Amino acid sequence: MRKQVNQSRRHFIKQSITSTGGLALGFFIQTSTEANTSTATQKSFIPNIWLEIESNGLITIILTQSEMGQGVMTSLPMLVAEELDANWEDVQVKQAPVDPVYGWQGTGGSRSIRKGWEPLRKAGATARAMLIAAASKKWGVDRKHCKPENSYVFNKLSGIKISYAELVPEAIKEPLPDKVTLKNPNDFQLIGKPIPRSDIPTKVNGKAMFGIDVSVPNMLYASIIHCPVFNGKFISYNKAITKQIPKIKHVILLENAVTIIASDYWSTVQARDKINIEWDYGEFASRNSKTIHNDFIKAKNKPGKIHRDDGENDDFLRNNKQAITSVYETPYQAHATPEPMCCTASVANGKCEVWVPTQQPTGAFKTASKITGYADENIKIHTTLLGGGFGRRNIQDFVTQAVQLSLKTGKPIKLIWTREEDIQHDYYNPATYHQLSALLGTDGLPTNWYHKLIGTNYSHGALDLPYNISNLRMESVDVRTGIPLGPWRSVSYSYNVFATECFIDELAVKAKEDPVTYRLKLLKDVPRLSKVLEVAASKAKWNSKSRPNIHQGVAITASFGSYVAQVADIIIDKNKLPQVKKITCAVDCGTIVNPDTVIAQIESAIVYGLTATVKSCVTIKNGRVEQSNFHDFHLLRYDEMPEVEVHLIKNQYPPGGIGEPGLPPVAPAVVNAYFQATGKRVRKLPIT
Repeated sequence: MRKQVNQSRRHFIKQSITSTGGLALGFFIQTSTEANTSTATQKSFIPNIWLEIESNGLITIILTQSEMGQGVMTSLPMLVAEELDANWEDVQVKQAPVDPVYGWQGTGGSRSIRKGWEPLRKAGATARAMLIAAASKKWGVDRKHCKPENSYVFNKLSGIKISYAELVPEAIKEPLPDKVTLKNPNDFQLIGKPIPRSDIPTKVNGKAMFGIDVSVPNMLYASIIHCPVFNGKFISYNKAITKQIPKIKHVILLENAVTIIASDYWSTVQARDKINIEWDYGEFASRNSKTIHNDFIKAKNKPGKIHRDDGENDDFLRNNKQAITSVYETPYQAHATPEPMCCTASVANGKCEVWVPTQQPTGAFKTASKITGYADENIKIHTTLLGGGFGRRNIQDFVTQAVQLSLKTGKPIKLIWTREEDIQHDYYNPATYHQLSALLGTDGLPTNWYHKLIGTNYSHGALDLPYNISNLRMESVDVRTGIPLGPWRSVSYSYNVFATECFIDELAVKAKEDPVTYRLKLLKDVPRLSKVLEVAASKAKWNSKSRPNIHQGVAITASFGSYVAQVADIIIDKNKLPQVKKITCAVDCGTIVNPDTVIAQIESAIVYGLTATVKSCVTIKNGRVEQSNFHDFHLLRYDEMPEVEVHLIKNQYPPGGIGEPGLPPVAPAVVNAYFQATGKRVRKLPIT
């Protein structure tokens, strides 16, 4: 039963022990910004994780984050197991239920390792201290003579050992230590090692449960058809559809959509072509990419929201005849997750149960609660594996629809969006328009920098420009276009870093400086960023004359607590378009938990970013998204993928995020290489 909690750590542990019959640990941490929105009444500290050691030796670590391919099902348990000195072979991982004792459960912003770094290690260290205390008493020796290792405690005096499993009866009697000592990084046995991901075997053998794999008794299937034009309204449909296709059970209207419910999914797909829905498209049907672009142009002269204003900028902005100015643009982008939006919900007999691939399990819980009005103890959320997230599955629209349909029919409903619905009714990365101006000093370095972002107020990647420029102003004008927007991998860094890193390259050319050298002069106060830039340039053989047909471009980012530099090697094809042959990447993400996962995430981000650089975009015509599937929303193909070389900088700083920082430098590195090859600046993505 889910209850609001307000209890001491010791009382919580006692309850845990009683309920499990093993050694179970909960621990508390200072609430984060997200946790402050939790329903828990305890606002200072809240439980975050469970660790259970069973008397058979099995160590269960419960995961509160969503696994969407980024490897948290392995890397987060590694933090606990490291401090516990556990044998990794003894560890199993289970997904946490949605419960206030875990705080707000949500995955995004490359925060999983950053948030879990200290609390999860403390959970393992706490268990280790209790096991040592139990062994010490059992043997009648001082604790300093007890050494934990590989799920055993060793007696350094006698040489005998005892397993954690054998110590469970004694350990559960130990008081929770008030303070624990975390390991010196030099003593890590798991952290920093390439541990195979625990979610991979079931994904290979087909046993893994994604949202689209869920099946429950008496389940019906639903397909949804949204109004093609944003903000349009339903008028009518072919009501004979239920007779034409006997397996159709219901046609239900939801806000701006029609849902077809049948005993099998194929019947809903067949019905989509015959249902003949009539819509009122409204005034929005006159909107298109050109009118939206014109809205941006009109907003250029409007006063913006000032995010940063360092030094003296007014004179520069009033009299900037000597200034270098540029405009950069990015289009709307869809998420195009491999697994389209889907959710299964069962609302019956006063209970609501939901199976969903979501980045926000707590958000799904609150959505179900709001729709049904049921008490917390009557709502259960099962977080399945996610076939990609990229920010799209932070939104609760598809959860809302599934719960509403089950509530209306009284049956379990499995809702599956088609790929067309997924691409045409996304929450898109915003289209943006950037005005940039700079004034160079006698040394060729910028004395003034001005950046006006038009289209959205999301300013990260621009307001936190890493370069040392004394006079800097960054402002934005939010232009409401009626297109639904949402977080997309790396969020505002994706478009702001594109603009700033291309513009800094322009300044280097104007100053007749090498782009790498120019950046290094402006990064003297950011040694970690300077380091990755130097490593990437060195490993990429920057400015090498041995490859006359290869042209290089460089870009950097400091984002999500990590530092990344990339060098793109391109050639120009017969159509005068860039073919990216190689991307060399240097990464400083602080302490590396699992290097295999870090490299995989960088490679993944580069694929995603490169797709948006040279292939994909979303355009609007007659109030609707023109693209509908992968024939016109183009993704990078296997034969188009360049070689990716990732170099990890090892240090002992706290971990930074890694799922997103690899994306922002991709587009500017390729665009800057294109300039080196052709002498022409690409100012609008995609390059095609």
